[in-house]
Amino acid sequence: MSGSGDSDGGSEPDLETLTRRAAEAKLLAGVRGTGATADSDDEADQPDLHATPAAELLWVAERGLTDRVRGLLLQDAALAHTSDGDGYTPLHRAAYNDHAATARLLLAAGAQVAARTADGWTPLHSAARWNATECLQLLLLHGADVNAATGGGLTPLMVAASSVDARDTCFLLLDTLGVRLDLSNDSGDTAADVAARTVGMRELFEMAEPYMTDI
Repeated sequence: MSGSGDSDGGSEPDLETLTRRAAEAKLLAGVRGTGATADSDDEADQPDLHATPAAELLWVAERGLTDRVRGLLLQDAALAHTSDGDGYTPLHRAAYNDHAATARLLLAAGAQVAARTADGWTPLHSAARWNATECLQLLLLHGADVNAATGGGLTPLMVAASSVDARDTCFLLLDTLGVRLDLSNDSGDTAADVAARTVGMRELFEMAEPYMTDI
């Protein structure tokens, strides 16, 4: 995932760019769209993947290999705080593939629910974007900030509202106590504005809004 060439003068990339970067991070890490576990071909394609325990934890966490995650954390719980070159932690990787059992192990080992990537995404943003409902609820139960914003002001709700594939997590976020619809990102868009440009999301917001209380 490249961090260059998307903005000028250090300005915050837009939602489309950040979402693309997140997708690239998954693809470059070798994550299957189905969340399937690793096979021998994966390992052959990544000869240096297990060069360090930290690299191995990142790899097994995104695949939900709980026994291997547990073993690595028993050896060194501090591995839960490791991150890749883009700032994605094992918890981010478990979250975007909805590996709730793995996420629980990481959280029990002290993984930070508010950890940030280079673009300011928390694990909750990752779960929200990839429709990872179990991990989204787990993170919220562990105190994740439902209104956490990236450097460009993107909340998890905005990220979910940008994807037609994230309808379930969008609904859960809309139903979360304390979620704010009045927040705007650096482009001046609220979550409802983002939803209005996403197939099927405008209707979801219209259905939910009457039942939401002011904060």
